[in-house]
Amino acid sequence: MRFTDEELSVIKSAFATSDVDNDDMARALRKAMLQMPLDPIDQAMLRQIREQKDLVAVIKKTFLPKLDPNAPFHQILDLWMTVTQEFKDKSPEQALPYVKAREKLIEYLEQQLKFIEKETVGEIEFSSLCKITGKKPEKIFADLWMRSTLISHVETQLSQLIILGGKKGETVEQTLERLQKDSTR
Repeated sequence: MRFTDEELSVIKSAFATSDVDNDDMARALRKAMLQMPLDPIDQAMLRQIREQKDLVAVIKKTFLPKLDPNAPFHQILDLWMTVTQEFKDKSPEQALPYVKAREKLIEYLEQQLKFIEKETVGEIEFSSLCKITGKKPEKIFADLWMRSTLISHVETQLSQLIILGGKKGETVEQTLERLQKDSTR
């Protein structure tokens, strides 16, 4: 488990679901990460996140993992190590758009995490990623690949937070026990 017990406790307090699932926090994060319009509930959720530095740190660790020398074995990762799967059988010229897309993905994630933390607006516009007019084919490919990877990454990381959050009333130990049982099936 790459999250500490303290981090799991933070995840649990923010993302635990009830019988009448309340996904407001996760929806607000999704909207912020994908630059979607924020309604008053979303804005309130983001203010709540900003007030909790430990929650901001966990969100950063989740969405933009960094190589951690103290991570458990087989749990060390960053977003650069997963891109090689996309171009392992390609020439350097063919691989370049994938590498550029990953670089832009990381820059975008850093930008949006700053928005979540401090409400600063960055330069990369999500809506511009699927505009093709006036772009070179390599740029079109890299932008569309980055966009697709971003959406998938955001959904996967939110799912992870919700799963780790478990159910309201469930202790961290009970959540870990449930996850361990699920992983052995």
